[in-house]
Amino acid sequence: MYRGGDTTALRPQGLAYWLAPLAILAAVVLWPAFQREPADGFPISSYPMFARRSGTVVRLATAVGLDATGDVHRLGPQVISGGDEVVLAAEQTRLAVEEGAESSQAFCREIARRVRDDDIVRVEVRTEVRDALADVRADHDPIEVIVHTRCDVTP
Repeated sequence: MYRGGDTTALRPQGLAYWLAPLAILAAVVLWPAFQREPADGFPISSYPMFARRSGTVVRLATAVGLDATGDVHRLGPQVISGGDEVVLAAEQTRLAVEEGAESSQAFCREIARRVRDDDIVRVEVRTEVRDALADVRADHDPIEVIVHTRCDVTP
């Protein structure tokens, strides 16, 4: 049993002892960058979302409010999904659209029940095609709008 004194016997000797694990770790981290066909998999990801250009034009399923004149009012995640998570609201909208007309209509009515703005008279579930770089804040009209369903907001 060790009780103090000389600690040289407890210290690993040599630079290789420290560099070998560091080199192995570096190889594991850098390995995906040298693959011919980037693929995202377990246990090591090749980070495909960063490996190739995906373009700047995106399709975003969303829901908007419309006033009596037809002007668009952006709805927040609280109204769309009932929570504060933007990604969850976007995913719920995307799934409702993918599931078809009946699902989109039910989702639209659910959103309409959460609307608290007296100016909004209708909810529209739609897919917007936008240039994500040129219109980061969605200040401009979308390149294309595909309306999936509309429903009235009842007070």
